[in-house]
Amino acid sequence: MSQQIHYQSLLVCPHCHHQRQVEMPQDSCLISFDCERCDNILQPNSGDCCVFCSHGSVPCPSVQRTLEGHINLQKGLRTAFILSLITIGYNTIEGLVSTFFGATDETLALFGFGVDSFAEVLSGVGVAHMVWRMQYHEIKQRDNFEITALRITGTALYLLVAGLITGAIFSIVSQSEPQTTSAGVIISALSIATMYFLFRAKIKVGRELESKPIISDAQCTKTCFYLSFILLASSLIYAIWQIPYVVAIGSLGIAWYALKEGKEAFEKA
Repeated sequence: MSQQIHYQSLLVCPHCHHQRQVEMPQDSCLISFDCERCDNILQPNSGDCCVFCSHGSVPCPSVQRTLEGHINLQKGLRTAFILSLITIGYNTIEGLVSTFFGATDETLALFGFGVDSFAEVLSGVGVAHMVWRMQYHEIKQRDNFEITALRITGTALYLLVAGLITGAIFSIVSQSEPQTTSAGVIISALSIATMYFLFRAKIKVGRELESKPIISDAQCTKTCFYLSFILLASSLIYAIWQIPYVVAIGSLGIAWYALKEGKEAFEKA
């Protein structure tokens, strides 16, 4: 939220301590002011742009706007950092739960979804590190930590694609079906709600800060949102109608998104 810009300042003469309420110009700086009591000329101190910044109760409007912009930037970056931590924490829990139930219930799509969540954790760590750096100085390029995180993420996603395709072919050839997909329905429904919230929050902060990296991270979260729909659809269809191979097909859909994410990770690196 924007703070109110003040256009009046109480000037205090450093010589006689006379005070006077003065109207400040909106788009320019006042570099001198005559004290009406002692006739001394007030001038800016070294490093200040005008007499209001040196001797006034509030700085000039241009400095107020600069300070406000800096405050809003820091607030936005703190919000983005918190959202990154939420993403890391949620994906870690989601990955553990999904891989456990995916292996227990022999649900390939759910297991692949869980592994993808772990890959998103690696990517999220890189994003959190980047946002943390943005709080202290302007980011012109990714550092070695972020590049390494992206490359590990890309490699993990490519391995996931190979595993999902192999698993889907094996499931179809061996005609194996999952014991139940109830866990997949619950996990994907919860993931859809969480990813939608995170996407909306990240895109809002990214647009407010005009930050391409944060907007890019929001788009990655949007991909996870679509990924959750694939898991929900395949799990729900099998739970209701027990259509053969629908879970294997769902895992191939997840593999397609994982391939896309892996390619994007290497491009960003």
